Amino acid sequence: MAPGFDVQPEKFEEAASGLQSRGEDLGAVWESFKGQVESITEASGGDEIGGLIMEIHNVILGAFDESITVCADELANAGADLKEWATAHVEADESAAKIFEELLNGLGG
Repeated sequence: MAPGFDVQPEKFEEAASGLQSRGEDLGAVWESFKGQVESITEASGGDEIGGLIMEIHNVILGAFDESITVCADELANAGADLKEWATAHVEADESAAKIFEELLNGLGG
């Protein structure tokens, strides 16, 4: 017979908290970095070439901002989903245990 496995919901909850925290950390670091980068763009100057550089820079920064923001949000969402799964697992396990306990008591055990 193949050995079973042991699900430890508390480990999933720890991992979920870690994912949520990393997502929040990534978002905070990105916002800080983005602020620094945005302040540097002022150095490109106000002439035509500087304006083109600024335009290209803003397009790239916007695309990267969207990508990092989505990534940070998805990490946080994955953590929330994992935490929800762990909670549902515990509830299902407790419900199954209660059913078997009631069956055993009903059989006189």
